[in-house]
Amino acid sequence: MCQAKQEEGLGIRNMHSMNKAYVMKLGWGIIHDNNNLWADVLRSKYVKTQDRIPQVQAKGKDSPLWKTICKVWPQVIEGLGWSVGNGVEVRFWKDNWLEGIGPLVQHALQDIPVENLNVSVANMESNIQWRWDFFAHLLPIQIIMVMASYPPSSTYHRGRFKLLV
Repeated sequence: MCQAKQEEGLGIRNMHSMNKAYVMKLGWGIIHDNNNLWADVLRSKYVKTQDRIPQVQAKGKDSPLWKTICKVWPQVIEGLGWSVGNGVEVRFWKDNWLEGIGPLVQHALQDIPVENLNVSVANMESNIQWRWDFFAHLLPIQIIMVMASYPPSSTYHRGRFKLLV
């Protein structure tokens, strides 16, 4: 029944997959839509931090919608990345800003000092050049090579989230 009409099905979409996609879109809206009433209501009721990408958790008395959003939240986060812009708002170690790499802290060859975990991408560049001496010894050569082909931005627009799917 759920097969395409060309494959002699009825062309009905898989409802489980469609529901999951719609719920993930709601999760994206909680992170991205700052001017929507529904996102404001969910954030004010369930999200207790001001983090750009909050940690979410469902409790027993929460709404079924919120519980479902919490269930797909890891996949929502996995599909997020940053458009770096000027790099001021994007955390160098913790945010997913190098496409296909994920957060750099996951690839670090040794522990990153706690005071450096939240430095921005902008702090790791100077005059449109990477400040290699601050981080090159902490990352595998494969990632360094990716970064070498990705020079810091000279543009001054704000960073924003993007979907990586």
